[in-house]
Amino acid sequence: MAKIEDYPITVSGAVYEVNCSTWATLTAGQIIELLEKTGVYCENTKAPEEPKFKKFKMDNLDKTISELTGEGTRELVIRQGEALELSNKLAIQIRGNIDAPSRFTAERDTDVKTSHCYYSVSQGEIILTVNEQEPYDRHQIVGQLMVSQKFKDLQINEDFSYRPQQLATKLKFLRNLFPSKEQHMKICATLKNFEAKIARHVEETKTDKGDYHTLRTQAVDSNIPEAFKMEMPLIEGEEEVNFTVNTVVEAHGTEIKCFLESVDAAELIEEAFKTRVLEEVEKLKGKTTLIAR
Repeated sequence: MAKIEDYPITVSGAVYEVNCSTWATLTAGQIIELLEKTGVYCENTKAPEEPKFKKFKMDNLDKTISELTGEGTRELVIRQGEALELSNKLAIQIRGNIDAPSRFTAERDTDVKTSHCYYSVSQGEIILTVNEQEPYDRHQIVGQLMVSQKFKDLQINEDFSYRPQQLATKLKFLRNLFPSKEQHMKICATLKNFEAKIARHVEETKTDKGDYHTLRTQAVDSNIPEAFKMEMPLIEGEEEVNFTVNTVVEAHGTEIKCFLESVDAAELIEEAFKTRVLEEVEKLKGKTTLIAR
């Protein structure tokens, strides 16, 4: 094993390694080009374990490596002959529901001294890292609370509006999200046969002194139900819950828009983020180093 103090380049057997600043692998021809350009050579080619080097400047090596591998290379490994193939140095990452880390530790042995776990209640996330200093056997298991896709598809509590008939079409094929078949049929029929009366009143007064007063009022009377019940998981992988959805109606000229809002759902989601994360953290105690953030 030989090293040059000017730059951390090592030659061991038929494997040449240059540690600089991304990953790159060169062919045998490219290594010769690299060594020649940088002024590094081996007089005794039959015994590469005892090479002799010529001094060279660090700037010259940086420039040559950039020409061969591209800028930003952090580590360059040159392999030749019977050298072992490169191992995957990327950490293995597993992503799943919030209970993924606790399920992993239930089946695998983890060491408190060589693992750590970040958790966040507000983000609904747990990140477990085991064998934290191992380059080849390092695992990261991410547990994440995610709002149910069915809930998000309905655009509840979002700045999104439906026309009554459009909402009826949307709900038509979602009968399984309602507590009863009768309630589902009633809501869809009401939205399809929508009726509304819009009463507007405008009052304006003005004086010779320049004072003026304007009053505009609007009242909408429709057959759209003010609220209805729905039943679905609010968090992916969790149990179904029953909650109330309110319909907010707005009139713009002759156009009627419906918004879906649910205070119940918002509170249940917030509570689930808090309780589920802390429940899973409790299962991890004694198995890893826990760090809140």
